[in-house]
Amino acid sequence: MTDSTDQDATEEPADAAAPKWLTYELDVEREVRTMEPRAKVTHNAKLTGTKSGVLRQIDVLAEPSMIGVPLRVVVECKRYTKKLGIGKVDEFVGKLIDTGAQMGILYAYSGVTPGAQARADGQNQPSVTIRDLAVLAATTTIVPSPSPSATGSLSLELAGPLQPAGAAWGDHAMRALGYEPCANENCHDPEVGLSPWPSGERAGYCDSCGSLNHECSICSEVDIVDGLSTCFGCGSTFETAYGSDALVDDIVLVEVGSGLDSDLTQLSESDRD
Repeated sequence: MTDSTDQDATEEPADAAAPKWLTYELDVEREVRTMEPRAKVTHNAKLTGTKSGVLRQIDVLAEPSMIGVPLRVVVECKRYTKKLGIGKVDEFVGKLIDTGAQMGILYAYSGVTPGAQARADGQNQPSVTIRDLAVLAATTTIVPSPSPSATGSLSLELAGPLQPAGAAWGDHAMRALGYEPCANENCHDPEVGLSPWPSGERAGYCDSCGSLNHECSICSEVDIVDGLSTCFGCGSTFETAYGSDALVDDIVLVEVGSGLDSDLTQLSESDRD
């Protein structure tokens, strides 16, 4: 039996003739197939939770392969009339963990609150990517969907790509595996493995140039860190700590920068518990 919490009761009311939520899911399924034609893509998939033992409903499940490693990407389609709050992102992360997904993509029809976006940005292993259609609407043509055809198939509700310009499936998949392109502008290695250090900061050495790449725990920007370093994205300061062997054995946050958008430093009213 499917867990009832996977069935949303707060979605926009469906049109009996052409359910908008179903049209929306099929649009997203189409987009996922376009992003990675070689992946196995399933609409309305069912997976048994590895932790809960409960059958979980998945709006769209993508199973691509990256550098020979099979991936499981869970895609959730939220067609709500209001912005998604931080609680919905927490629920989604729980589903990703329970289904063993390395990555999740959350399509938010009416956008997300600042707190929800910050929660997703800070999530690693599994990673969460937000597709905020309220933002993408500025560059995407959205047209009403016609009624179902005589064959019963639903026409696509969104004309144009649902992903931001320049977004690449491979980039997201590599990040889901813990890889980032080297931040050294003179190095073109696309695969620098980042993993947690003792302080919790994520970092890793580039095999090509030897630079120590560090992912800022405040804004997720990846920069080269050496001694006392300042994040290019938010201005936060980090310092490398050295062990008895004179090698770097940790990276610590010294000071949070003031470069963050003030909206991201506070939870919106809808995000407060």
